[in-house]
Order: sequence, then C-alpha cells, then structure tokens
Amino acid sequence: KNCPTAMCVVSSPSLARPAAARQQVAVTNDRGVLRLAICAGDRVLLSLADPCVLTQTLGPFPAGSVNCVSWTASGDALAVGVGATARVYERTRDGGAGSSWRWEETAVLTPTTGGGRRSSSSGDPLPAVEAGELAALAWSGVFGARRALWGAAAHVLMLWTQPADAGASADASEWQLAWRRQLATPVSLLAGCGGAAALLASAGDGDRLAKVWHPEPPDDQAATGRLPRRRAAAPPPLRLGFSYLCHPAPVASLEWRPAPAAGAGDPSSPETSVLLSLCRDGTPRLWMMAAAGGGGAPRPCLCAVLGEGAGTALPRAP
Repeated sequence: KNCPTAMCVVSSPSLARPAAARQQVAVTNDRGVLRLAICAGDRVLLSLADPCVLTQTLGPFPAGSVNCVSWTASGDALAVGVGATARVYERTRDGGAGSSWRWEETAVLTPTTGGGRRSSSSGDPLPAVEAGELAALAWSGVFGARRALWGAAAHVLMLWTQPADAGASADASEWQLAWRRQLATPVSLLAGCGGAAALLASAGDGDRLAKVWHPEPPDDQAATGRLPRRRAAAPPPLRLGFSYLCHPAPVASLEWRPAPAAGAGDPSSPETSVLLSLCRDGTPRLWMMAAAGGGGAPRPCLCAVLGEGAGTALPRAP
C-alpha cells in the first residue's frame, strides 16, 4: 500500500483494458537486485521491487501507445513496445551521485528496418509484410550477436540483432532486421532463452499449440550432417524452424529457466535449456531441448508434468 509504483499502476487507465493486459510488466534480477518495468498509460515506470522505490520514468509517449516491455536477463537493457516500434534503452550512470543507474534510449526499431543501415543479416531484402502494433517483445541469445530482440505484431514475428562489435563502434545503435515472417495466427506471448541458446517460445491468445523457434543448419550442413568446408563470401540467410508443444488448454505463460547442473555441460547451450509452460488447466509443464541426430537442431520434449504436491517425471527422449 505504501509503494509509490503500485499507486501509479492502479491509477493508470491503460491497465484496465483487457487487450493490453499481457506482458505489460517485466521483472529482472540485476545482480541480486529485482527491478520492475511497468507499462502505465503513456509512460513506463522503472522500480526496485524491495524496497519498492520508483527509480525512473520513461516517456511520455503518444497517449495509450505503450503495449509491452522486456528486460534482458542481466537487466542492462530494456525494450519498450511503443505503437509499431521497439525502443531500446541501455543502462548508464546518471552522472550525479555516481552510484545510481539510468536507462537511456539508444535505438528505435521498426517492422521494416533496424536501427542501422542493413536490411537483413545476409544483405538481402526481407519479404514485405503488414505489421500492426507490437504485442510482445523478448530478448534471446543468437549467433554471437551483442543483442537479439524478438517482436510480435499481430500476424508478424520478427528478429532484430545488434552486431557483436557494436559497443566499440562509433554507431553503437546500429541494429539490423535479421528475420521476419508472416504467420497464420497472431502472436501475443513471447519468451526468449538467454545466453548462447538462440531459442524463442511463442503462442497466441487461445492457442493450445506453443511453438519453439530454433535456428536451422545451412542447406549443405543439413544434407550431409557436416560443417561446410568453405566459408561463403556473405553470411547465409538466417533460417529458423519451429517445433510444436501440445497443451490440453490455451497457453497462458511461457518462461525459460536454466537446467540443473548435471556435469560439465554448458548451461547456455540449447540442450540444457528448460522451458516452463502453463496453460489454463493450471498444470505446469517442463520441456527440455533434446539433441537431434544428423546435425539437426535440438527439439523440445516434455520431461515433467507438475501436479499438486509432486511432479511426474517423464523419460527424456534419446
């Protein structure tokens, strides 16, 4: 009751709209400090969770246009969906007392272009699509890029990437629209897997089938199961495939978590990534990425169904 952030949220009329209820609050663990980002009408409120202290306000943006927010896993960057654009904020010192952090806008991304000069990761134009306002945003790891941000706008799913050397370049805001696809059904829920695992889970309102998107190997590697001997002059076009996750009721929540340590495996690799899904039957389910034979991309398999009191472990796919 004494939290100023909570009072701002309650008084915001935008949070009362049913269509704007999804992914309007984001939480991150910033080196042991829980931080919140909350959509509140034409602003985004940044707050500490404990103690509940309002630290910064982003905006005002055009009235009612803030749709979604997403933190990076480390809390050093934040994406805000404003209309059809994604605004990227990065952490910097406030220049005052020298001990507090501020988040400053560094890029504005659109469904047709990134924040830089390149149209795609391969230099080829992407197919034209019609995208509306962003409904969801999610960060993930991808191909050695410094940052990778996914966005969903109605029937369009897109991926922006920032080059790995962007932080040291003169134009640190240079982003590129690496991939974009028109889907049969609209997407309203995204969950990205951090670290080096280039994975995304997605679902739409009322969907019983969630999707896990993953990079596909190049055509020559997929055919032979071997890495290509020669490096192409230009990077090959980004190829993404997906696997379906079947649920008995519409999916309500998706979230990635690192798998328990079970040896010397890399915790950021796809094979050690675990997805927690929750549908409207109230039963959480755990999915683990299983390595595919022949050099194929890892595929998700159901490894546990969590009921009341205890979970039911299922055998992992070979």
